[in-house]
Amino acid sequence: MVKALNIGLIGLGYIGKIHLTAYQDIPLCINKPQAVANMTAVLRSRLDTEEEAMRASGFSIKTTNPEEFFAAPLDIVDVCSPNHLHLDQVSQALKLGFNVYCEKPLTRNYQEAKSLAELAKTSLGKTHTAYVLRYLPGIRQMKAIIQADAIGEVYHFRSHMFHGSYVDINRPMSWRLRKSTSGGGAFMDLGAHLIDITRYLMGEVDWVRSEMHTCIKERPASAGSSQREPVDVDDWALCTIQLKNGAAGVVEVTRMAAGAGEATTVEIFGSKGALLFDFR
Repeated sequence: MVKALNIGLIGLGYIGKIHLTAYQDIPLCINKPQAVANMTAVLRSRLDTEEEAMRASGFSIKTTNPEEFFAAPLDIVDVCSPNHLHLDQVSQALKLGFNVYCEKPLTRNYQEAKSLAELAKTSLGKTHTAYVLRYLPGIRQMKAIIQADAIGEVYHFRSHMFHGSYVDINRPMSWRLRKSTSGGGAFMDLGAHLIDITRYLMGEVDWVRSEMHTCIKERPASAGSSQREPVDVDDWALCTIQLKNGAAGVVEVTRMAAGAGEATTVEIFGSKGALLFDFR
């Protein structure tokens, strides 16, 4: 018998729509799934946008009221809101015993993340953060090859994630471009994935040295506005990392790579061979 899990979705921006599409596609992508998603409730800051998406998705509860949302009979709370809201929303879900799936980065900084990790230890619910690249078949295969000692001792590595989504100097300000709401720029947004893959494939970090740069230092306060607002997060970041096992490497990310689309590669070099993953 297929189990229907009641999903409570927080946020319906770009990432929220990606999650929503994935839930709806379970029967199309998985033959005889063990569970399907029942889109039960959505919590948003406003309800006068994405009205057709909410209607078509069958949410029985559409609200801006957290109390109404968390009172729903939910099996999973899926947090797709801006980074600065994660701490309070995840905390509330954990205290109520819900299973929680939260978009990355988990929070804006180490202190907030640590508080959620401690809270998760005492919660009845299961937790997971959306580091989705580690589940790609190619990355899984790399893990198996490394564990089988097929490339020997890992000496060094290099990974990058290049996006061109912020090249337009007239792209207006958003929560992602303000440190108070995002916690950081390109590295917080993209580098989080590469740090997760590094740890997943090769082990824990010993030390890190980093450089960051903001290419476009002011942007329109809103679409079409002549008023400019300073950008206080990074557009580009480069980290040199040494792992506790002695391997060393670099991680580079940018949202200013014109024409790159979504270019992600991971290279790992060992004593007996090498591995290369290319997202494209």
